[in-house]
This record gives sequence, structure tokens and C-alpha cells, in this order.
Amino acid sequence: MTTTINVQKRFYLLFIFSILSITSYAQFSLTGEYRPRFEDRHGYKSLFKDGKETALFISQRTRINLLYTDKMYSVGFSIQDIRVWGDSPLSSLNDNSSSFHEAWAELKFNKKTSLKIGRQELSYDDERLFSRSNWNQQGRSHDLALLKWNPDASFKVNIGLAFNQDKEQTDTRDYTITGNYKSMQFIWGHKDWEKNGLSFLLINVGNEQFITVAPNPAVGYTRYSQTVGGRYSYKDASFSLNTAVYLQTGKDATNRTLDANYAALDFTLPIDHQWEINPGAEHLSGTATKEISATKTNHSFTPLYGTAHKFNGSMDYFYSSNHLDNVGLNDIYVNLNYNKQKISASLTPHIFYSDAKVTNTAKPTESLNNYLGTELDLQINYKINDKVLFTGGYSQMLATRTLEVLKSGNKNNINNWAFLMLTFKPDFIK
Repeated sequence: MTTTINVQKRFYLLFIFSILSITSYAQFSLTGEYRPRFEDRHGYKSLFKDGKETALFISQRTRINLLYTDKMYSVGFSIQDIRVWGDSPLSSLNDNSSSFHEAWAELKFNKKTSLKIGRQELSYDDERLFSRSNWNQQGRSHDLALLKWNPDASFKVNIGLAFNQDKEQTDTRDYTITGNYKSMQFIWGHKDWEKNGLSFLLINVGNEQFITVAPNPAVGYTRYSQTVGGRYSYKDASFSLNTAVYLQTGKDATNRTLDANYAALDFTLPIDHQWEINPGAEHLSGTATKEISATKTNHSFTPLYGTAHKFNGSMDYFYSSNHLDNVGLNDIYVNLNYNKQKISASLTPHIFYSDAKVTNTAKPTESLNNYLGTELDLQINYKINDKVLFTGGYSQMLATRTLEVLKSGNKNNINNWAFLMLTFKPDFIK
């Protein structure tokens, strides 16, 4: 027993010495994140139903991030544990809440070109189509190869290639994991000038559809859709502007013709050194409820792998996963932002309209008013220090009959949501 303990001590000492040796060359960093969040849900994502109880829970994210950088290559790992307090027995030995959020290696061909392969986050522009989805405790990452070309500091091009399988196969390429794409290719380019920025994005996504014709087994077919568009930004000391346009075409996951579009515009106007106002509008095309069938064209724009919580209200009624086959959305909003030293805050009213017609379930020959409701979002951030942040928020949805038809529940109930969150980001070795 003593010999075993001595061997373990030597191993730990050797490991620590190795880490310290690496860090002396500033090539290795070890960082972490611990983020517990309390939520009070009473009409979150859908209107509160009669006879139900308010949902109360605490979730948490724990991450350990390792990054090693050399002249020729870099390697990164992010191990995370996601859980809700109480979701496993006190003495559990088998817990599936931990996983690799990221595991990648990047080969540097020269100062301008590199290839990054493995599980990795994707984040472009305002994260409307590709994001880390940081609000979600689990985040989002992709298995792919990413070719990066940066000819200078103002010009960047990324090309991504992904092909997914749910296990090692011998005689098929069928992909059965629901919600994931089977293949994806994209190209993103961005150019900065003194006050202007311009981005271009083209995405080709292949989703698997299984069709069964009795008595034969189900056969998988890959349906491809394309998203193409760009984003323009302008910024100076007194004014900033952002606008974006995207089109979607091809086939959706059920092999219907896809014809959808997206547009957004927002301004930021400083009031003084602490206050600014940010009005904007966003349009996501939709499909009328009476037209949703296998024989009709799908006009519903899907924001693919973008962050959802950042857009269209904090209560996530119009979350990205809800956009397939929906009536679309027009969101008119005004952000009022405050920032002074350690405290920042925002107050945002959203006015929501459906883009396409919503059938009146009581009178199917008639359509309801397109006005869905108004949401009010308040968020406050307090920076305790450089590594610790407190965030709290409250949101209220004032819904209409139209939203009630779309989301069920009762519009006359109080529909609100609140959260409290602490974020710790220590640098263990850096």
C-alpha cells in the first residue's frame, strides 16, 4: 500500500512539474468556468396552462478548458458537466452529465492559413446562424474540419466541412440522430474597413429523411437546403448600424421545396457616456397554418445553429428549434442600455407579429390578427471582479389570442420568467 501511494505521489509531482515546465514557455493554459443559474418559469416558452405549478430549479455548468499552443499547431479541450441540482442520487457512481464540449487540433501551415479539426464551437458575426449558444448550459459545438485563411488583420475566410455518422458502420451511411444534420459545408468571409464591415455566408446542409414502403425497411434520403446572404455594419463615435439579409432554398427535411427569407436592421445611438438606445426590427418569413402540409412550399425561415436567447425576447417563445413549419415572425424592439463601471443594465420591449396568417381554430375559414403580443425584458449585470459576474433578469409576456392558438396555454394567466446567475471564470494556469 505504501509503495502504491509513493508511486502516485511521484506521478502527481511529475505531472505538476511537466505542467510548470510547459507554462514557462507560455504555451499552455488551464481555465475554468462554474455557472449556477436559478430560474422561475411561469409561462416560459409557452403560455402558462391552468392548473399547473410554477417551475423552480437550479441548473449549473462546470467547464475545464485546456489550450496548448506551439509554433506549428494548437490543441484545445473543453470538458463540461451539465446538471440540475438533484438530478442524480446522492451516492451515484454512474453519471452521464459530463462530456467533451470541445476537442480539437489546429495545424498551422503558415501565418495566414490553418486547418482546425475536431469538435469545436462556431461563432460568426452576430451569431444569428452560427453560435456557441452560450446561454444554454450545454452550449453548442460541431464535429468538422475548418480551413481558416486570414491574409491580413482586416480580411478573414473560413471554410467548414462536416459529415456525421451515429456509429462506425460496415454497409450503410444512414444517420439516425434526430435534430442533427448529416452533412454540412459552408464558407464565411469578412472584410473590415475603417468604419465599415461586410460579411458573406453560404451554408449547404444535408438532413436525413427516412421513408418506409411496406413491407421493406425504412430507407434514408439526404435532403439538401441552402442558406445564403450577408451582413453589413457601420460604426463611428456617434452612431452604429447593422443590417443583414439571408435567403433559404432547396429542400427541407421532409423533402418540401424551401423558399424562405430573413432581414434585420438595427441602430445604436449614444445618449451620453452611460446610456444608449438601440431600436431595431427583425423579419423571419413563415408559412400560413392552413398551408402546412406535405404538398405545399415551406416558407418558414430557420436560423439554423444560431443563438436563440439573444434574439426575439428572453422568454424564448420563438426559439430557433421552433421555426420549422411555423408562421414566421416580425419583431420590433427598442433596447435601452445603461453601463457604468461595474454595473450594466438593459430594458427591452418587443412587439411581435406573425409573418403569415394564423387560422382561427373556432372558425377555420377565418384568420386571426397577426399581432402576437408584447414582451418586456429587464436584465442587470454586476461585475464583482474580473472573474466573477452576477446576472439577474425578469421578463413578462402580454399575449393575445393569436399567440394562445399557436402556443396553447392561457393568455389571461400571468406569463413571466425570472433568473439569477453567477459566473466564475478562474485562470488556474495562464
